[in-house]
Amino acid sequence: MQLIDRSALSIALLVLASTAVAHADGTMTVRGAYYKERSTRVVQPMIDADLEVGEAGRVQAHALVDAITSASAASGAAGDSFTETRTEGGGTYMHAFKDLRVGGGLRHSSEPDYVSTFFSLRLESDFAQKNTQLAINLARGSDTLDNSGSQGGLSSVLIGELATSMIAVSASQILSPNSVASLSYDLSYLDGFQENIYRTVVAGGMIEPERVPDTRLRQALAGSVRYYLAATDTAFIGAYRYYRDDWHIQGHAPEIRAIQELAGGDLELHLSYRYYRQRAAFFYKDVYDSNDQSVEPFLTDDDKLGRVRTHNTGIKMSAALKLFGLRGTWADARIEGLFQYLQQDTHYGNAVISQVALRFPVSY
Repeated sequence: MQLIDRSALSIALLVLASTAVAHADGTMTVRGAYYKERSTRVVQPMIDADLEVGEAGRVQAHALVDAITSASAASGAAGDSFTETRTEGGGTYMHAFKDLRVGGGLRHSSEPDYVSTFFSLRLESDFAQKNTQLAINLARGSDTLDNSGSQGGLSSVLIGELATSMIAVSASQILSPNSVASLSYDLSYLDGFQENIYRTVVAGGMIEPERVPDTRLRQALAGSVRYYLAATDTAFIGAYRYYRDDWHIQGHAPEIRAIQELAGGDLELHLSYRYYRQRAAFFYKDVYDSNDQSVEPFLTDDDKLGRVRTHNTGIKMSAALKLFGLRGTWADARIEGLFQYLQQDTHYGNAVISQVALRFPVSY
């Protein structure tokens, strides 16, 4: 299996190469993630870079691989498993002009039946002696689907395209020396092929391919408050996100987190809990009485478009390597470990999520 290709790593490699001639600071993170539920396993190695460029620029770059193994019936024939690899690479650049920052980014991912490219522009500005920050993001995505080379010997070849346009605005406000609040609103419009080409639906006693609308208008409003309790070196975070779209899906996602610093900040303990509740799309059914397109123009039994309830509980540890006796440059590097347990009332079943990372500073 080819784990990563040149297109996925190109940006990250260019950033790494630049470290030999520039003079600035940054961080590199090497990470491995694992996700397992009843029918799907994902192994994901990745690399991230966050680097200064000159006195006013900042580059962030990443490259990752998803090695996905699935035994889901949605993959084609029930009981059969398949394995595929998705590679992704991307980067952003931000340039500061006093209280204004302007930048943009590119992300590209590729898998055997799907190619996606996403462009973004971002504008940030500080106000009120840097106590207030406003930002706006504009993004445009172009996806192409082609299942002609997919596993499973599909009887029909499908080729489709999807265009995504997005605008997002956000604001953050320092409330006190120990607290900050933020608010954001996202609006996106999808136009094109949005079906899962491998999913079939029982309709009118027949097996039919999934049919969903060609367009989708999505909105999300999110807010958070962060408070640092200096007496105990503890940070508390409360957040809430509301989602809705014109498929009549609505989602509510409250979240709480606590971060406890220990050993003068060289050791951190993170605890988190997130609840998610979703209302189903207006056309979602487990079984349809008719397959007549004039009666049932849309067909889906996708759990992710149905009624969903999830509970995500997590714990994360982060430790500086100086605690293990390392000195010099590596003393400030950190090793991180994360574990999450996801309870969900879908046929996918509950899931475990784990991650191990090494984050280290770089000077160049």
